[in-house]
Amino acid sequence: MSTYYNASGETREIDDGLYTEWVAAGNPKAQAWTRQPEPPSYDPQTHEAIWDGSAWQIVPETLRAAIHQRIKQSARTHILANLPEWKQANATARGLELTRIGMTRALTEPEQAELAGLEYAWAWVKSVRVQSDVAEAALAGMTRAELNAWTEPSWPAWGA
Repeated sequence: MSTYYNASGETREIDDGLYTEWVAAGNPKAQAWTRQPEPPSYDPQTHEAIWDGSAWQIVPETLRAAIHQRIKQSARTHILANLPEWKQANATARGLELTRIGMTRALTEPEQAELAGLEYAWAWVKSVRVQSDVAEAALAGMTRAELNAWTEPSWPAWGA
């Protein structure tokens, strides 16, 4: 059995003996199908061989890239679940206000506590980003088997 393809890019497993009989008999079915060649040599740890319907394409491995995107999206989702964009925008504006107030007078205790809460929130966001960066960097050294067994990281808990 070998893989054959036709002009429309369709592939099909056809018994080689049967195909040889078609050719010998002048069967028009044989003219419609061409045996798919073996892919050229490539490093399966870094690339994938993809049949595009008429030729092999050797492309950078897509599994690693897909996991990389999943890590980024998961980190973003985790951050936004605890600090939606509107809260982040309000925190940025309030942090600026408190900074300006602090330039003209000492912050009151409630203002200091509020600023500390804003700083905690930002430190938490940065901790999620650092963990995301570490997880993304670890992908570079993973084997195909390790990529296949990959599980999503546990993100830092939100405590504010």
